[in-house]
Parts: sequence; C-alpha cells; structure tokens
Amino acid sequence: MQFRHLTLLGALPLTLAHGPPSPSTPQITQLFAYPPTNPIFLENLLTLPDSRLLLSSFSPSLLVYSPGSSTAPAPIFTFPNSTAYTGITSLSPTTFAITGGIQVGLGFDPSTIAVHLFSLPNGSSNPTLIKSIPVPFPLPNGLLALPCNKTVLLAAESLTGSLLRIDTATNTVTTILQSALIAPNQNFFLGINGLAVRPGRHFDGYLYFTVSSQGYFGRIRISSQGYIPAGSEIEVLAQIQGQVSGGNAFDDLDFDHTGRSVYVAWQGRRVVKLTEPKTAGQPWSQQVIVDGTEAVGLKGVTAVKLGKGRGGNRVLFATTGGLDETNTQVGGQLVRIDL
Repeated sequence: MQFRHLTLLGALPLTLAHGPPSPSTPQITQLFAYPPTNPIFLENLLTLPDSRLLLSSFSPSLLVYSPGSSTAPAPIFTFPNSTAYTGITSLSPTTFAITGGIQVGLGFDPSTIAVHLFSLPNGSSNPTLIKSIPVPFPLPNGLLALPCNKTVLLAAESLTGSLLRIDTATNTVTTILQSALIAPNQNFFLGINGLAVRPGRHFDGYLYFTVSSQGYFGRIRISSQGYIPAGSEIEVLAQIQGQVSGGNAFDDLDFDHTGRSVYVAWQGRRVVKLTEPKTAGQPWSQQVIVDGTEAVGLKGVTAVKLGKGRGGNRVLFATTGGLDETNTQVGGQLVRIDL
C-alpha cells in the first residue's frame, strides 16, 4: 500500500533548543577518534551479544570495535559495489543486515545500493555474506528488522521521503509510504532518518521514526507483516523549535528496555532523551543528556545505541561524523556515555 499524503495530527511542540539539561553531568569517554589525516565518517552502530560494536561508515569496509581496546575499529569485510554504508540491524544474534553502495554526492549510485545479509558468530571477525538484495534508491538510511517477522526489513529513504519494505525471503522491495511529511525540504536535505520500535513485549504496533528536515519524532501504525494499515496517520510526538539545520535536527534513535523512553542523536553535539507521558495526548517530555558543553565534545552525532558497560551497567554508545564547529571533517568518534 502506498500513501501519497497523510494528514498530520496536531503537532506537540517541545522547546528542545532550550530544554533542561541532565540533572547530573554524564561521564563521556571517547573510545576512539579518527585523525584529521584519515577523517572517516562514522554513520551508525549496533551492539553485539558479545559486547562488541559493529560500525557502519563512509568507508569501504564494515568495522568492528571491542570496548576496552586501544586500537582503531577493525575493518572486517567489504561488501560488493560498496564504498560507504548507512543502516545496520540485527535479524538474529548472529545474522545482520546493512545497506551499502557506491557513494555519489549526497547519496549513492542507485544501481549499486543493496541490503547485504550476513552472518557473524560471537567472537568472530569473519563475516559470511548470505545474500545481497538490490534497493535501487538514492539513500536508504535507517534500517530496522521487524521484531515479529525478522524476514521483513524497513528502510528510511531519506532523499525521496519514502519508507521501504524489504522482504528478504522474496528479495522484493516495496514503497509502503511516501509523503511530504517525511521528505527533505529547504531546511535540510535529509527527510525520514532513524527507525525504531518498542522492544520485545513492549511492541505496540507502531513504527517510530525521526524526520531530520522537519525536526520531529513521530510514529505511524505498522502491521506484523510490515505494512501500514489503511487510514493510518503520522503522529508527531516531539517537535524541535527554531530553525532546523544540520546542527538542529534529529538523527538515529534507540528505545530503552522499558519501551517508554527513547534516546535520540541530535545532530550537532547533543543527545536527548524523550519519555512518553503518563497521560495520553500530552507531548513526550525531554531531557538533554549531552548538551555540548562537556569536556569530551561530540562532533556531529549520527547514532546512539544502548549497551552494557563494565559491571553490566547500562551505557549509551554514540557515533559521530567528525564535524567540528565550522563543519570541517576532522574524523569520526566512537564514545561511551555512562547514564
């Protein structure tokens, strides 16, 4: 089913640009940063069951990093016809999917873009490519496996303002949503960006997402088979105030284990936590976790992912593109934020 336009429910504004900071200063540890002489842009990340991190980047290889290591993330595999990668998701504890292709300008050569399925056993650094499914679009970005049907992937197409359904069993790609409400605009060239669902038993039949160009976090109903039910409408749950730009827009996101709070990469130097209200119809509350004034500055946050730190404590890992205050590429970072 393809929607050419959806009615936007009443926007619920949050004054995020001046929201309250975290009540305590978080401890931010820079695990690794690429030097300006090799300024690799880190795009996304995924935590593995063995506590390692898989990283996608604007470089030819899939990267893996072991927390506690003093060495750079290791390139472990180069997928066919790929010079850069965007979304990455888990289909099982040892099976994953990543989007990649040959980077051209602000996107990719559509004839090279594919979702690559691969296996990676715990502790291994030798992935096995299972299959590659062509996805002939200019910028598939956020990627998500449905929790109730892991053969179906959803991809955010950031340049065309579309939501794609990728059936890994039949190798077919379908546009299930296309709307001006998730499209890029004059404010920013990226439209719909990060995708998420509430985890495990908290799954509520909604797909949650960010729209960078329009500065909001929202949701829409999604079926267990990865289709949007007839009559569904986009709901805006949190809206950035002020002018949207490359330094004031939402990017990737990750729900916590309760399914009631979501951490969002806030392009620029910030990370925000949004929490569902107890009363339906109210805006999601916000708490700025990282505001850019910390000793370890984030240089263009691209993604966040919850994981376990030392002693099993919950931590937030984040990647950055490595953009300084002048938007100069100085090298992507991988950081740990102790919550």
